[in-house]
Amino acid sequence: MKTFSFHRPRRLEEALVLIEKYEGETTAILSGGTDLLVMMKHESLAPRHLVNIKEIPGLREIRREGGGFAIGSAATLSEVAEHQEIRKGYPALVQAIGKIASPQIRNRATIGGNVCLDTKCLFLNRTIDARRSRPDCLKEGGRICNIVLGAKRCFSVFSADSVPALIVLNAKVRIFGSSGTRLVPVEDIYSGDGVKPLKLAKEIVTEILLPPPAPFSLYLKERWRQSLDFPIVGLAMATLPDSTGRKCEDVKMALTGVTGFPPRLEKAESVFKGKAIEALQDKEELSGSIKEALRAAHPISPMGGLGNYRRVQVGVLLEQAASQLFRQIEAGRKKGA
Repeated sequence: MKTFSFHRPRRLEEALVLIEKYEGETTAILSGGTDLLVMMKHESLAPRHLVNIKEIPGLREIRREGGGFAIGSAATLSEVAEHQEIRKGYPALVQAIGKIASPQIRNRATIGGNVCLDTKCLFLNRTIDARRSRPDCLKEGGRICNIVLGAKRCFSVFSADSVPALIVLNAKVRIFGSSGTRLVPVEDIYSGDGVKPLKLAKEIVTEILLPPPAPFSLYLKERWRQSLDFPIVGLAMATLPDSTGRKCEDVKMALTGVTGFPPRLEKAESVFKGKAIEALQDKEELSGSIKEALRAAHPISPMGGLGNYRRVQVGVLLEQAASQLFRQIEAGRKKGA
């Protein structure tokens, strides 16, 4: 990898000073480094300054806050998934983390790093020798996309597994910057721009905030291999039954792996709301929501026609997720009756 300067601030304020000091140069924030260091070795990213935040006190802490939890951005994925109360109250998040890479990587990778994961590109995420046959792509400062040939915008894909789960769980992120601390919903930090996917300006994500538990939630993932691979499609879904346990009061769905940001499926959600849960276990009742999901999903279609396969899998995963969740709710109601 190319030469860089390594900085080890002991406070958030020191880290922010470094980011602002080297504003005119490429600066990257290091936490777990499982994705960043690979990109640096491939020279798809070559920061001149690396700011390590993992040793800043408090950023690895998991604590209760407001009926839910505040998870420090430097907490490892394994630490989050193995937390007993998070395992019990937020199954979608635990399932999503369990499908990220391998146990060894999850032991080092951080929740903040996954939330801030850069978009992935079939061309750029290869070694520099493999890229030399084509001109620089948009993410490298070039003028074209090497995946959708001739395209003038970046077609890299957002592929973080934890993010759609956090979205359907109504999680927020706490962000520290020169103007102080701000709190925003997870989905609001993504730009949709493959070149610069995060709407962060000289800021650091310090915590992920989970609201009170949402036990009826899950995450499903389609990928080529059953370990290591980023998602072809990932779907998170959370359902809130009414007080009787017979109707679907609210539902949220979000995707990853299909486009340059993690989209919500709001029109598909509206099909479920207010319906009897028993009826929604029927494929005929599910069909309307699946149709709306397919209309909302506009997967990136790189060379090889992967977009069509992604679109089909959105419907497949939605049917599986809805069936599983509604069966859980129905079983819980009957057990409590």
